[in-house]
Amino acid sequence: GFNANTSGNFNTPANPNAVLLAQEKPFNPEYLDSYEVGLKLQAFDHRLTFNAAAFSIDYTDLQVQVIDITQAKFISNAPSAKSTGVEVEIAWRPIDGLVLSANGGVETAKYQSFSTPFAGLGNLAGKHLTYSPPSSGTVNATYTFPLAHSWHGVVSLTGLYNGGMYLQPSNAAIA
Repeated sequence: GFNANTSGNFNTPANPNAVLLAQEKPFNPEYLDSYEVGLKLQAFDHRLTFNAAAFSIDYTDLQVQVIDITQAKFISNAPSAKSTGVEVEIAWRPIDGLVLSANGGVETAKYQSFSTPFAGLGNLAGKHLTYSPPSSGTVNATYTFPLAHSWHGVVSLTGLYNGGMYLQPSNAAIA
């Protein structure tokens, strides 16, 4: 396992004329316990690489940016949140200079307890964490070739996939 934290602080108003209780409310340090198990394999004279990992992250006092009903932004703490998932990566070098690779992952990341009275959003337990897509992936082909002396040319093609994500803790659509 791995433990980490981010320090706490005070919310300061972006607009000095704004009067909002949440802007003067301190937020707590964020803590997490992270666990990961994985597998790394190489075969065919290191031309094929395969990596896989399963992970679980338990957050305590997760720091979350919240936008309240007056459109003011502030940091609030979600008392607990959890993220679990799997990631897989494969790379193949069929000939010198050419690398074909792909990676993908699935994740479930939700607030286990989170109530934001200042934002007027109510209880957000069970909502998805912001910026955590349920699935994502990349495919890539890169070819590196010699030009002259110590110069090399590179041609690369990349495709990205993102299964969508929420930008607000309420998981509301942005208007």
